[in-house]
This record gives sequence, structure tokens and C-alpha cells, in this order.
Amino acid sequence: MATGYLIPVANCLQVFSDQGIVASGYKLATYLAGSTTPVTTYTTSSLTVANTNPVVLQSNGRLPNAMWVPSGTLVKIVLLDANNNVISGGTYDNLSAINDPSAITIPASSVTGLAASATTDTTNASNITAGTLPAARITALNGVQFGGFASTTPYPVTFSATAMSLDASQSNVFTTTLTASITVAPTIVNPKDGQTINWFLTQDSTGGRLITGYWPSGFKWPGGSAPVLTTAANAVDLLVATYRASTGYWYASLIKNFS
Repeated sequence: MATGYLIPVANCLQVFSDQGIVASGYKLATYLAGSTTPVTTYTTSSLTVANTNPVVLQSNGRLPNAMWVPSGTLVKIVLLDANNNVISGGTYDNLSAINDPSAITIPASSVTGLAASATTDTTNASNITAGTLPAARITALNGVQFGGFASTTPYPVTFSATAMSLDASQSNVFTTTLTASITVAPTIVNPKDGQTINWFLTQDSTGGRLITGYWPSGFKWPGGSAPVLTTAANAVDLLVATYRASTGYWYASLIKNFS
């Protein structure tokens, strides 16, 4: 069942002439906002019984019934005298109904938490501009960093024995399949203070791939000793590391052998 919303002028209006005489027989004509297209109003919120258009004011200068309209209807009201002459100053345009949800808007400038500028994600950077978040592009934003916090969508890191790099702004979860031993320490760029990353390191079907002595710079390990990867074929180790900007270190641990 349709639900209507009340035009605010309808529940409090009493009209007088310029001479202070009750405007019995005056009329209120209703149109779509900004136009001369008549719009139907209704006597109740159920929208089943239509008002006349124009509505004729009673002997006390008041409307015989309230004015209800469907959601999303903006109305122009024009006051006429008993002879259908438009009363000067009696036109009211762009009236929205009380509590009509379609009339509720929030300017982007009042919303906090939006990205202040384009991100370092070169694929999706154009989707976020200063102070805006286009609704039509929201599905394209998966994996993009918002306000310093990254998505947890797993992000694949292409393996390289000598030049592997992990971009912490892409995600908090990363995956890499090792196809050889690492001989140059990987780099981690764009970390945020307090960010924790989870890096799944998977042996290929051959196994025996190592990273001994070549963990990323700035890693601190429990007890001061760096761990050794599980080398069984297809084994999975999970590196968990939290970055502290005040020290510049990653505080890391390795959970081993999810084989």
C-alpha cells in the first residue's frame, strides 16, 4: 500500500486578505515544482482520495483537508482569489513533504572518512577524488586504501628472487608462491603506523625454497632469531608482522607448516 507524506503548509494554513479579512473561497492550486503541470494531492496518507485542484478554502480560510503526496514529489503551491486571480507573493515552490525520505540529502563535505585524495593504487586511483566518493564506482574500489586503513582482500605479490616488493597500501593480506629461493631481501613500501600484514608464503610443488638471511629490512623476531621457512612441497607458512612508525620496525612472527 502506498504511503503519502504531508505537505507542511497544509496542516497550519489560515489565509487572510490584505485587508485582514478571512479569505473564504480563495483557492490553492498545486503543481509539480518549477512547472505549470498540475499535481494531485490526497486527503490522507493512504493516497486513496484525491483533493480537488485547486482546493477551495473554507469560510474560516483554512483547507477542508490536509494535502498528502507520494514520496519524491516536490510541489509548487499557488494562492488564487475567488476569481482565480493569482495573489501577489502567494506562490511557494519546491516544497517537500514532511519526513519524505527521498528529500533527505547529506552533502559530501559533511561526511567524514572519505579519502582526501587519490590513493597510491595506480589501478583504482581515479575512482577517489578529493572530497568525493562516486556511488557508481563503489564496486571498483575493492582493495583501495581508505583513510589510512587497507582492505583485507588478499593481494597477490608476484614472486621474484631478487626484486620482490610488497605494497602495504594495497591490502593487509598478501599471497606469494615461492618458485625459487629468495636471494635479495624483499621490500615493503607504504606501511601505516600500527598496520598488521598477513603474508601467506607457499612452497611450489618442488619445495625447498628458502628466504634465510633475506627477510625484509626492519624485521624484529621473538627472541631475536629469524625463523626458517617450511620447505616441504606445497607447504604454507603465514608471516604476521605489525609496523610501528615510532621505531621503524616490523614486529614479526612466522606460523609454520599449514601443509
